[in-house]
Amino acid sequence: MRTPLAPLALVLVAAPLLLGLSACSSADSDSSGGASGEKETATFQDWQLEFARCMRDAGHEYADPKADGTQNFSLGEGETADSLMADSTTCTKTVEKKLGKRPVAEKDEQAKRDREAQDDCLRKEGVDVPTTGAVDLSGVPASTLTKCDIAPPPEGFNSAG
Repeated sequence: MRTPLAPLALVLVAAPLLLGLSACSSADSDSSGGASGEKETATFQDWQLEFARCMRDAGHEYADPKADGTQNFSLGEGETADSLMADSTTCTKTVEKKLGKRPVAEKDEQAKRDREAQDDCLRKEGVDVPTTGAVDLSGVPASTLTKCDIAPPPEGFNSAG
């Protein structure tokens, strides 16, 4: 009997992402030499497909990623979450050796560009926007938020709680 495990799916999708993010800071210093052309040109989709193949080769029911990057899988009879996580870690390392670090999904890159544009707009409008952390928009006029392509909070919303 196969049991769909949506919560475990989140862990398995997040695990390779976290491994990829943890290696981002050292990616520039990892010059392994040799032919790295393929590693530099792998797309997010290529990386996800290779990861899915590796998981299937390890004996797991692991579907190819959908267009939005999500992947579905089932924990087969006799499989454990521990074995699935161990194989996920192994496959992440295997795919990184073949294709390099996991590329950032285009939708994540676009969201980052959108946030940066909104922050720049807010700064031009005189709002103090820190380079890291959350931005308090409670005192920002709705017209400024609209100008910066930020949806104003619903009327009566009080962020102070």
